[in-house]
Amino acid sequence: MLTRREDVDIHALNRNGMTISEISRRTGRDRKTIRSYLSGQRVAGERERTGPNPFDAFEDYIRVRLAEDPNLWAQTLMDELHKLDFPLSYQSLTRQIREGKLRPPCRSCKNVLHCPNAVIGHSPGEETQFDWLELPNPPAGWGMRKALLLVESLPHSGKWRAVLASSMEQLHLFEAMIAVLGLLGGTTKIWRFDQMSTVYKVSTGDVNTVFAGFAKHYGVQDALCPPRSGHRKGVVEKNNHTAAQRWWRTRHKLTRPYRPQTNGKGERYHRTMATEWIYSVAWSLNAPVTPCPAGLDRYHNYHRAHSALGGYPPISRCPQTGLMQGEVTG
Repeated sequence: MLTRREDVDIHALNRNGMTISEISRRTGRDRKTIRSYLSGQRVAGERERTGPNPFDAFEDYIRVRLAEDPNLWAQTLMDELHKLDFPLSYQSLTRQIREGKLRPPCRSCKNVLHCPNAVIGHSPGEETQFDWLELPNPPAGWGMRKALLLVESLPHSGKWRAVLASSMEQLHLFEAMIAVLGLLGGTTKIWRFDQMSTVYKVSTGDVNTVFAGFAKHYGVQDALCPPRSGHRKGVVEKNNHTAAQRWWRTRHKLTRPYRPQTNGKGERYHRTMATEWIYSVAWSLNAPVTPCPAGLDRYHNYHRAHSALGGYPPISRCPQTGLMQGEVTG
């Protein structure tokens, strides 16, 4: 790779009528290199890649994930790719997303970026911010349409803890607060809430009687966040965003009941094992069924051709290995 200074020098020498061989002798560079820069095939300061770009194997997955959710954090996406043995760094991932324009534009985000912001200082141990976070699509066994998460944040350090609750009612709020205060190791002088009906009277804005007794027990003061002023408790709002983006999005998902299409690959594997192993063997009624032979799984993953994969085995879809030489047969 030539630097920009060297690129300027070889172009100047070429304009003066010097041959490529002479320029090569003067600069100590190969003639093919000089010729490629003079013809514009290569650009100064940009190293030519010697092998395939490892990002290409993951581009389709990244494009689909960002199309599903344009606001998906790059770090959350990096967590998913790390499980797939993504070989590049976080910086390389974000650069490739920018250069390839893989993230669709978000109109809502453009309006937020132009809003005025203010930095509010907080002393250590001064304030704790509480907020409820509603999370969509909880597991069906939970029996609720949205999961409820009580988030507690310390504005000075940014540390936060959260617990799941079954309801926003006052007793459940107290139970969740006691649990989350224990996770952070104690309480501060002030508790800040938004206008929760379990904390304040909506009509007067004063603390309700039951919560007043709860606050007296811990010896703390309460503070009300003004309406439509999320920046006043911006720390807990940011931590809500983190919980929704980094934790809730990457949780294990349960398949919908009576919908085998949502788990198609697992269902297809079960069918393959049934037709090629269980139903292909004559079993005695008195003999126990033996475990699946160890070589059958290896044959299925490394050698068996799959029509959905263009006649290749499943290992060919693993970006970190590709077609493993000596392992995969044609």
